[in-house]
Amino acid sequence: MEHSIERIYAPSQKKIAAEFINAHHSYIQYADRPSRQLYWNLLEDGKMVGVFALSSVFDKPKDVKRYMEAHKLESNEVGNNIVYCLFGHQHRNAGSIFLKLVRNDAILWWWEKYANYLKAYQTFILPPRTGAVYKADNWELIGKTLGQSQHTTGINRQEYEAMKKEGKKNAQK
Repeated sequence: MEHSIERIYAPSQKKIAAEFINAHHSYIQYADRPSRQLYWNLLEDGKMVGVFALSSVFDKPKDVKRYMEAHKLESNEVGNNIVYCLFGHQHRNAGSIFLKLVRNDAILWWWEKYANYLKAYQTFILPPRTGAVYKADNWELIGKTLGQSQHTTGINRQEYEAMKKEGKKNAQK
C-alpha cells in the first residue's frame, strides 16, 4: 500500500479539504484562519483519505508557555496541528505513516513559506480521545487543558484582508 501527501496550494484544493473535514471529522468543522497555515491531502494508493493542517502556535495554556520557555522556542518555531482527519484508509498504521510524512515535509515547507525553522509541533486532544496516533509517533504529552471550550469572536478572511490593505494604505500616507 502506498501512502503519500500532497501540499494544498490552490483555493479549489482547500475547498475539497474543507468539505472532507466537514464530512468526516468527529468534532470540528473547517475554519479559515488569518494566521500561518499549511494543509496537506493524505493519500492512500492515490485515494484521498485524510487532511492534516498546521497553523500558528496556540500558547495560552500555561503548560505550553512553560514548555516553550524551557526549550527556548519562539512562537514562529512551533506549528499547531489544527486538524488531523482520516477516513476510509485501509492500512491499520496509516495514522502514524502520515504523521511521519507530514512532519518531514512540514519542516521544509514552513521554511519555504515563512523563512522560520519549525522546531516543534503541538496538538490538543478532546477527551475522551487519548491521542493514540500521536503517542505511537512519539509525541510528548506536556500537559492537559481544562477541557473547556473557549468562545471567541473573529472576522472572516475577506474582512481581514481588507483591513490589512487599509492598514498598508494608511501607513503609506
